[in-house]
Amino acid sequence: MIGVVNWSGEIYMMHLSRRMNSKKGAGGDASVPTPHPLHPRPYADSPHAGSPYAGREQEPPIRREEIAEKPGTAQPYAGREQEPLPGQGKLLQFVLIGTALELLYLVVFALAPLSTINGHASPLATAWPWTLAPSQFLFHVAWSASGEYTGGGIYYLLLGLVLIALSAIYLYAVVRAFRRRDKIHITSRWLLLLLVGAAVFGATLLFLPALFSNDVFSYIFTGRMLTIYHADPMNTAPAQFQRDPYLPWITQPGVPNIYGPLWLAITSLLVGVGNSPITTLLLFKGLALLSHLVNCLLIWAILGKIAPARRLPGTLLYAWNPLALVELAGNGHNDGLLICLLLLATWLLVQQRGGWYDAGAFAFTGLAISLNFVGLIFAPLFTWFSVRNERDNVRVVWGCCWRALVTLITLLIVYLPFWHGGSTFVAISASIDMQHFVHSLLAMVAVPLDWLYSQAAQGANFPANYMQPSSAANTMLVASGLFIFALIYLYLLGKMRRAPVTIADGHSTGGDASIPALPRTSPAPTRDGGPYVANEHLRGDASIPALPDTTPALTRDEGPYVTNEPLRGDASIPALPRSSPASTRDMSGVEVLFTCMSAAILGYVVFVAGVFWPWYILWALWIVALRHFDALSVSVLLLSCTALLTYSLLYLDRWPIALYQPLLIFGIPFVYLIVKRSNERNGLEYERRGKTA
Repeated sequence: MIGVVNWSGEIYMMHLSRRMNSKKGAGGDASVPTPHPLHPRPYADSPHAGSPYAGREQEPPIRREEIAEKPGTAQPYAGREQEPLPGQGKLLQFVLIGTALELLYLVVFALAPLSTINGHASPLATAWPWTLAPSQFLFHVAWSASGEYTGGGIYYLLLGLVLIALSAIYLYAVVRAFRRRDKIHITSRWLLLLLVGAAVFGATLLFLPALFSNDVFSYIFTGRMLTIYHADPMNTAPAQFQRDPYLPWITQPGVPNIYGPLWLAITSLLVGVGNSPITTLLLFKGLALLSHLVNCLLIWAILGKIAPARRLPGTLLYAWNPLALVELAGNGHNDGLLICLLLLATWLLVQQRGGWYDAGAFAFTGLAISLNFVGLIFAPLFTWFSVRNERDNVRVVWGCCWRALVTLITLLIVYLPFWHGGSTFVAISASIDMQHFVHSLLAMVAVPLDWLYSQAAQGANFPANYMQPSSAANTMLVASGLFIFALIYLYLLGKMRRAPVTIADGHSTGGDASIPALPRTSPAPTRDGGPYVANEHLRGDASIPALPDTTPALTRDEGPYVTNEPLRGDASIPALPRSSPASTRDMSGVEVLFTCMSAAILGYVVFVAGVFWPWYILWALWIVALRHFDALSVSVLLLSCTALLTYSLLYLDRWPIALYQPLLIFGIPFVYLIVKRSNERNGLEYERRGKTA
């Protein structure tokens, strides 16, 4: 006999009776089986009224404790050991992975003073000599008796090997999390593990005795110009303040600030709070680390909305990424705040409620643009995503206009205190440097193109005052890159316009009634209209009929939605799985948005940005943390790892071979992407031919 209870609209599988005995004697019936002591007999007016139990008085259920107290009673739970909590072993595995990562970060901490191109130690190393102790202990050969250190090529090579090992362990953790996401019971303990791990890694890098990038000192100098010298950082270069103690740490003292007014206000605030070089430096780096932890929470929240099963691997992808930790906690870059604002805008957009949610999203987008101009790449995509459900051209134009107006008003409010007329506009225009090529793919093309233009000018006998070959080559290269990027961006806008318009509950959004709602999926019914019955028997007992299978099919990205309610107060019985209201196909519109954003950023880095530095990849890293794990996501992930090698390759900048450095940085990820996509197309073509045949 199968005991089935109708609870909250779900069919729940109860325990089966282990044996069937016949009762004989007074009031007995040989055809009536003896019920299991854990399962009470049904009432006379129940759906089982026509069964052999009809008309019998309902006996009270017997508790498991009472069965254990009765001698000779069959105990179905006897001999069973307490099972470990689900995911406990997997949690320990990731703890061990985090421990290995922390050991490697300590090695990076020790190598930092020996493998940086900066001629000056960090204020932390000057004020706190103990920060140099790990380096002096592990690499005492490189230190003189007077405490001076001299780096060499061997330490740059060693740094590269450590970064490769760091990236390999991190990639193993991410791939393992994605492959086992359907087998891991995700709880708040996993989020706590990711946050604690990121905080520990970040705290290690927070006290680096030497930084791989000096941009944080430019931030501090910008704040000092506003707070102490009362100068306009957009029109004033740091070189005009020769006696400032931070000037030796500025890499380009003749270049004014290139960031937006929101970041100027933040730098002024932090410099006003800090009263010493150490405090000020830790404030900037601490803010970057804090923004990284907040971003982890936002990614967890967004994935909880669009793909709950990907919360762990997606958050892990960003939280423990070595590039994000080194650039934010180690070097103190402000890209963490930029990502935070874009994540807030994304979180509001994926709610897909329109109105004030969209207004808030575009206000955050305006703040992101006022922090860094790269936010301009996301604004049109966000706008097109929001109006894609409209089919009336008038409503589309109106939707684009009011969203653009919200963004511009936010920009105006932030820019107004720093606007000084035409000089500010000229400063903003001059900050967009497109005439220098460093560490980028364009730099590889610029050198041979310059040589080609020089040969053409000499062969045609052009006068020197008529054409400068170098300027002409650079102009042609920049114009070609902008043209290619514009074509890619227009294609992405068209792809965004054609994205599906369904939301999580399977209904179409907006006012377009011509778009039908997606049908809700349910288990295939049997001939009697009930749920599908599995063909497996319980633990090999052929005398027990098969259980009804009500578990929804696991999707690759989503998995089933698990309720948090135990069965009618019985905490020993796990929660019931039920069909998830949102499938991967329902949220494909959001996936299209993330794909277009990733492609736009990669297009900008490859075809527009003449100068490349590792932290540029952070602009795409947070996006792939929200995407499904495919060839594009893996390529960006590999690029975030190879970009770190830029710091170990800086030792080669003085050699001609440095021109081909981008081949290593970009070559591995892009070759993987091309090969993977080619294999996917070949597989689809083979499958299509098989169906045709």
